[in-house]
Amino acid sequence: MPSNLCNVPPKAQNGKTTYKQLASRKSQHQHLEPTISGLRNAIPSDYFQHSYFLSFYYLSIDLLLVPLSGYLLWYLLACIPTTLGNVPYYTLHTILVALYWFYQGLNFTALWVLAHECGHGGFTNNKYINDSLGFVIHSALGCPYFSWQISHAHHHKRTNHISDGESWVPNILDKKSKLPSSSLFAGLVRVVVVWLLGWYIYLMTNITGAKKNLGGSHFWPNQKLYTSEQTIKVLVSTLGVGTMVLTAIYMSCLVGVQTVCVYFVLPLWVCNSYLVSITFFTTYPCRCSTF
Repeated sequence: MPSNLCNVPPKAQNGKTTYKQLASRKSQHQHLEPTISGLRNAIPSDYFQHSYFLSFYYLSIDLLLVPLSGYLLWYLLACIPTTLGNVPYYTLHTILVALYWFYQGLNFTALWVLAHECGHGGFTNNKYINDSLGFVIHSALGCPYFSWQISHAHHHKRTNHISDGESWVPNILDKKSKLPSSSLFAGLVRVVVVWLLGWYIYLMTNITGAKKNLGGSHFWPNQKLYTSEQTIKVLVSTLGVGTMVLTAIYMSCLVGVQTVCVYFVLPLWVCNSYLVSITFFTTYPCRCSTF
């Protein structure tokens, strides 16, 4: 939207803006407002052509990097001796594990975004392939695919809406409202909480969505987020995440809780922190200038 549409219109001689002035100003700039069809027509048509080869090629690379990264960590930890010069082994182990969490978190994020594109129909031109892959990948990463797909579609319909958005909708303050603490410590605490728990708190309570939908869970059919026709999709999504959790518990019994946490749970938590950070920085900054 052109920035001049957000300016205050000129006032009449009596100091008041008339309805005719508002209507006239809107009609003058109406032709400048972009439309979906106009944007699509401005993009070369070959950009809308799907390539099964390229899609599955990049998917294969992302899928291959996950086990290779885990194997590389296991191999290096097994090769490092008790001491290496004057450096204790546990210091080197800690550095390697931290680097692994960072990198594997990126791999998980890449797969998560790919499943997100499946939800938008961007992976292939086949809806069944998109939804099948998106469901498997998102479920493995602890995200209810269809449930989030539905609420995310609402986010795109109401992007940056001050009261009916679906991502990082701000609190509307009145005279009785109190601003949150602006101290450095309070800010750090909020960042840590959001990074560690924010994603799952949102999925369970819709806390950063529209305030009228607060309490709506992505894991259970409810009238705040879904229609009755979408009940099956929500339940299937919850079943997918539940299967992932049970698999993680089963693997913990086989190889140990510590191993599962190091190789899977902690990188997944890093991925979640990336997700909430990405959605915050791509959604929040431009809201005030838009509405």
